[in-house]
Amino acid sequence: PGCKIIMRKKLIYIILFFIGTFIFFSQGLFTYFVQDDFFYFKLISGVKLLNLPKLLVPVADSVWYRPLSAQYFFYFSKLLFGLNPLPYHIFIYLTHIGSSLIIYKILRNQNQSQMTASFGATLYGFHQIHTISLAWLSTYSFVLGPFFLILSLYFYLMKKPISTFSFFILAVAASE
Repeated sequence: PGCKIIMRKKLIYIILFFIGTFIFFSQGLFTYFVQDDFFYFKLISGVKLLNLPKLLVPVADSVWYRPLSAQYFFYFSKLLFGLNPLPYHIFIYLTHIGSSLIIYKILRNQNQSQMTASFGATLYGFHQIHTISLAWLSTYSFVLGPFFLILSLYFYLMKKPISTFSFFILAVAASE
């Protein structure tokens, strides 16, 4: 019975965390495409599924290299959702929630109390620095890069070097 109570508390925390961050960042979820979003749509126009490696080639007019969080994100999102920005935002939001939950797991695995781990994950999840990243689609790199980096840290602490290195490389490809 004690295990069920703990699981129920964790589930309640996750649900409240999900609802709370949704409410806190909800205005950004309904932002239409702006500024650099249109640059990425232009960049992916005409690219066919068989030519996806083309999106890995750095672009001369761009000052950054973020193929996972920019070119591939926009390509597959447009393929799946067209020009409806809400699913793009939801995907980014879920990635952000994932980062917060992994932070919770890292803290718990480091023998932190349930309260400390919850506080750390909540502090990260609700921090105002994420406002732009969750509202402006072109800044997905500021969500996806940390997500992969946090996963890399998690696997490092679990002493899994191949996973650590793999997620680190993904982090670099998401946000140089």
